[in-house]
Amino acid sequence: AEPNSDTAYLYNICEMLINSVPDGGNTPQRIVGYLLESYHEDLQTGLIVSGHTDRASITSTTSKKLGDITEEQVGGLIVSAYEVTVKTFGSQRIREAYEAAKSYLAEAHAPNREIVVICRKKDVHPDAKPVSNTYLGRLEYQDMTFHFVDIYEWISAQLLRMTADGRGSFFIKLQNYIADKNPSAKVKIAWSSII
Repeated sequence: AEPNSDTAYLYNICEMLINSVPDGGNTPQRIVGYLLESYHEDLQTGLIVSGHTDRASITSTTSKKLGDITEEQVGGLIVSAYEVTVKTFGSQRIREAYEAAKSYLAEAHAPNREIVVICRKKDVHPDAKPVSNTYLGRLEYQDMTFHFVDIYEWISAQLLRMTADGRGSFFIKLQNYIADKNPSAKVKIAWSSII
């Protein structure tokens, strides 16, 4: 496989970027979003990925959105919502995510009551009940369920379910983002030392 579509190569790039230059959460959010977007575009599923190009500092509370990233049908119905973090997802973060989701769901009349939190093992809410090595835990908060998934395992699984073309598209999206003016200089330097 070409390096820019090789699963192991891309996984290693993602892992190194997340560990060395999270850039205030922007790096993991872009990686997760671009993986989802490339997957849906390549397979022409019709689902639209939203939120991943927003700055990670835009909180769900102020933007009144359902998670950092969503997968939506063409009509706007959200089928999946994700929070992506490399910070502790504790009680305050659960409350904020819940309040934002509650506000969004009330306006949109949407039925979704689940959010997948893609994070590191050390960032899982302490009350989440572990399920497996990848599915780090489940937490019921009022009328919502938060599912915690290991970010590295999620990336690996997502890359494995994509075609070579989809992975190549992901690489190009990530490369274009890093070449843009928004990422910090540290991200650009890390990228040039990795590839």
